[in-house]
Amino acid sequence: MKTRLLKTFVAVYEEKHITLAAERCHVTQPSISSNLKMLEEQLGYKLFTRGSKGVEPTPAAEQLYPRAVKLLAEINDLSSLLDKQKTTLTLGLPLDLSPSRTSLLLKEIKLKLPNISLHLKAWNDQCDARITLDFHKKDSEVFIPLWEEDYLLCLPKEHELTKFDIVPPIALEEQVFMECPTCESHAQMAKMKTGNRRSIVIEAKADTKLQVLQLVKAGYGISFLPEGLMENETKVVSRALKAPRVFRRIGMAVEAKNIEDDVISQLIDVISAIEF
Repeated sequence: MKTRLLKTFVAVYEEKHITLAAERCHVTQPSISSNLKMLEEQLGYKLFTRGSKGVEPTPAAEQLYPRAVKLLAEINDLSSLLDKQKTTLTLGLPLDLSPSRTSLLLKEIKLKLPNISLHLKAWNDQCDARITLDFHKKDSEVFIPLWEEDYLLCLPKEHELTKFDIVPPIALEEQVFMECPTCESHAQMAKMKTGNRRSIVIEAKADTKLQVLQLVKAGYGISFLPEGLMENETKVVSRALKAPRVFRRIGMAVEAKNIEDDVISQLIDVISAIEF
């Protein structure tokens, strides 16, 4: 016997009215009537008689009601007990990822793994799994690619380079840049000289990409930042550079020795099926 049939029965018994029971259960009146009919067929007894002002319970309904209430309470207690026994999964998560893709990732984990209690931590903490960049993968880890993000020029809205749809390298001559020393893009960008071989100007530095973004927004200069980081920003403009593609690959890293763990295996199946 399905729980929803008992819930329907209890609602009709207590409300003494099909319409009120439907409103209480957030379903249509035909759904209430169909559930009652199904329950009556399973039990072999008629449960309600219709009257001018609603419905009246039959003797069979009077006997069933206290038992149905008790059974539903026990089911709720069991659900609460199982919730408390959820498996905790620690997931390292960087702060500078695409908000929309990160939201989709977490939403799919919640939807597809309801028995997992998720604990988010810093991306480089000791975790069951880490969302990170491919070159941050440890030798002991397996890396599952998820999505890629291009590096684009991040400019204040009023900056002169916003006039270009695609910025030519020569236009970077004497431009003031913000640098993130640990950022993988700058090692690549440093190899790209401007058209007349003059160097770009490094005005300020920061330890994180988020800090670089704040410097750009404050007018200190420009920088190369991953497109996902600028996704919801309204005070900066992004432009592509006319040069070989520079991008970063985001994925999930897990210890190879844990790859066969049931929870980790389920997590890998879930994230691998997401279309970012």
